[in-house]
Amino acid sequence: MIATFTLHTTGQKVSAELKEIEKNIIKPCDDLSYHLIVWGLTRQEAEYVIKNKEGFIDRRWLLLAKKEIKKLSENFKYLLRISESDVIFEIKVQKYYETIQGKFTFEPIYYSDGLNEDYENYKNVIMKDFPDKVVSKEMYKKQQEDMGFTYEKMWNGFFGITLYADKEGAFGITANGTDQVVINKTYLNIKERKEALQHMTATFAHEAYGHLYFKLLGKWHSHGAIKSLTDNNPKNNKELKIQIKNREDEATNHFTMHADTYAKFLQ
Repeated sequence: MIATFTLHTTGQKVSAELKEIEKNIIKPCDDLSYHLIVWGLTRQEAEYVIKNKEGFIDRRWLLLAKKEIKKLSENFKYLLRISESDVIFEIKVQKYYETIQGKFTFEPIYYSDGLNEDYENYKNVIMKDFPDKVVSKEMYKKQQEDMGFTYEKMWNGFFGITLYADKEGAFGITANGTDQVVINKTYLNIKERKEALQHMTATFAHEAYGHLYFKLLGKWHSHGAIKSLTDNNPKNNKELKIQIKNREDEATNHFTMHADTYAKFLQ
């Protein structure tokens, strides 16, 4: 809301400044989306991420945090920069994303150590000629580990996407004229719910403080044909890759501070 009073010669300037302070463009579209923002920040910063009655993040509180918190995290600084945009920014957790080209369903996300797949491949090969030699999955795993192989769980799938109101990019322009980060809701099908919520928080940071932030700065905001933290090949967007890693790492670390608020999402 813009104040209606005027001060004669300075009235227009005052009104413009108030409009800039009270401009709210960041809109989490559901409760989980709101918390994905919060969990990527420190506990102290999270207290300043307040929704107004329209469901937008109140920018006045973000600016207040800038004044009152001595040392802001980098993620909070990028959130504050995004709040300066003139385009509404929506955060959604859905099983699909939508552009002017249509609605597209995300493929399911998987969290697996690869053991099941390896064991099935092993059985398919051995069963053909030596069916009596097939060992149990537990024994197979032990044999592999004795040879130096390890099985650590890894995330696989299409985690999230950043869509723009004014730039088609690889996935199309948004259908409603907003910038968007859409997080794949199939994360919630993973039985390791805490790990899923933490990874979702990192994915939001990846998309918002990586791709969207770089676009707002007018930088190259897409991944290159090469994805590397060190390669200086012009086909590699090294600066973006480093930015994304740092934002993900910070969000992952901050998530651990918020057990009191993520607990309700563990059910």
